[in-house]
Amino acid sequence: MPDSSLPPLGSIRQLMHDLNGQLFVVRGNAELIEMTTTDAAAREKAVRLVEACDRLADIAQKLHNQVREKNL
Repeated sequence: MPDSSLPPLGSIRQLMHDLNGQLFVVRGNAELIEMTTTDAAAREKAVRLVEACDRLADIAQKLHNQVREKNL
């Protein structure tokens, strides 16, 4: 019997979709800053934001794979 405290599968998929959408926005803006700024400190922060978005996207993908494997 499924754990009733878990959200329905559709909710989990929607949550992951929303997370990826927001990561796309943040990453895209960070890339624009990285490409256009002349401020070295701002460029470095933008690079770190892009890297953080990539790590979060990887975590989201791993979560997605676990959900799919366990049929949650």
